Amino acid sequence: MQVGDEIFVVGAPYGIAHTLTKGIISGLRRPQNFEDQLLPLEFLQTDASVNKGNSGGPMFNMKGEVVGIVSFILSESGGFEGMGFAASINVAKEILFEQKSFWTGIDGYFLTGELAMALNVPQEAAILIQRVAQDSPGQQLGLKPGNMLVKIGEQKVVIGGDIILAIEDIPFSTDAEALKKIRETALGKPGLKGLKFKVLRAGKVITLVMSE
Repeated sequence: MQVGDEIFVVGAPYGIAHTLTKGIISGLRRPQNFEDQLLPLEFLQTDASVNKGNSGGPMFNMKGEVVGIVSFILSESGGFEGMGFAASINVAKEILFEQKSFWTGIDGYFLTGELAMALNVPQEAAILIQRVAQDSPGQQLGLKPGNMLVKIGEQKVVIGGDIILAIEDIPFSTDAEALKKIRETALGKPGLKGLKFKVLRAGKVITLVMSE
């Protein structure tokens, strides 16, 4: 699918079943979250009306083929404001049926470019820890979350936390093959057990190892 392609969405917004809305693909988006960098995640942005109750419903192209699964909306009012998102169908099939998944309990931001330079990251990409879930593998590992919310352009980021530079001596980068290698390495150690993390903390590079 390309920006400008026509689509339609079928769902039950607000419980009103068998509702069809029509629009176009208005953008192709890839999230900046930590675990999303280890998965080939992509969202189709649309101006077709999407409201509460549409989530999980199909998005079709004009040939009647399912091209996405409606996921969420961005809204200040709680209703449709021109920003609906669907996970692309090829990615959804790969994640659901072909790939293993794992939970780290880490909410992280994929640092690249000028933001990485501003935070003194000594390589082209890294993961800035935003939050760490209680009793999660990330907390057991000892990762520290951020403590200060800042706005950079239109993006809100929590800074002050750990920055993951590498996993098992494989540095994060913008290269898809490197991210794939990191994912395969992590999946080989369920629960992160035994994984070695290279972390930038308060200006110093330290190593954390999941021992349990």
